Amino acid sequence: MSKKIMLFALVAITAWVLSLPAIATSQEIHLESGTGTQFGGNANSTTALKASGEPTITCGTYFVEGELTSETTAKLGFDLYECHITILGVTQHCHSSGSPLINTIGSINVAHLITTSSGAPGILVTPPFPTVICGTGLAERKIQITGSGLIGTVTSPGCNTSNGSLTLSFKTNGSGGQEHVSYTGNTYDLLLATEGGSDVTAGLEGEFTLSLVGKSLKLICT
Repeated sequence: MSKKIMLFALVAITAWVLSLPAIATSQEIHLESGTGTQFGGNANSTTALKASGEPTITCGTYFVEGELTSETTAKLGFDLYECHITILGVTQHCHSSGSPLINTIGSINVAHLITTSSGAPGILVTPPFPTVICGTGLAERKIQITGSGLIGTVTSPGCNTSNGSLTLSFKTNGSGGQEHVSYTGNTYDLLLATEGGSDVTAGLEGEFTLSLVGKSLKLICT
């Protein structure tokens, strides 16, 4: 291959690489040497799923566990307890479809460490999200939670500091959506639809503290 052709090929490959969307890698935000680390946490902490024109699903406690499958990615399982909605003054228990417990919403997801649109350390939780059943009998409501993803912030540890736990915060924007919805030029949001109704934008409010098992990890931000 001539030098001119080789140079052209290198330029073409470089242009192609630069055109790819940014993704979370160990060169961006990551938990240094975190691969294989297990974590878990439970607390009395209110979590709320809100959507304009829909009843708010509120939960009172949580249990979360999982494992870092890389420095930037984790398998995440959670259970939210004491979940309910209130309609016309009447409280109805809520549970995820298939759960044997009347007030527990559970899900298993993959999560990725990212940088939010504001430049803060963040986390992107990807689907699938659960179908929720609230009430029983004639009062039963089937609520489908879908969407492309859920973005929150990492409030602890701070950038380039170490800690034995990880704190995640999810906030809404006041109009039914999530505070952060953009990453690498793509929009990530939650959608909520009561059976027979249309999708509406939804948002999650809550804070979760995950204790790292046997380790203190440094959050590297670039």
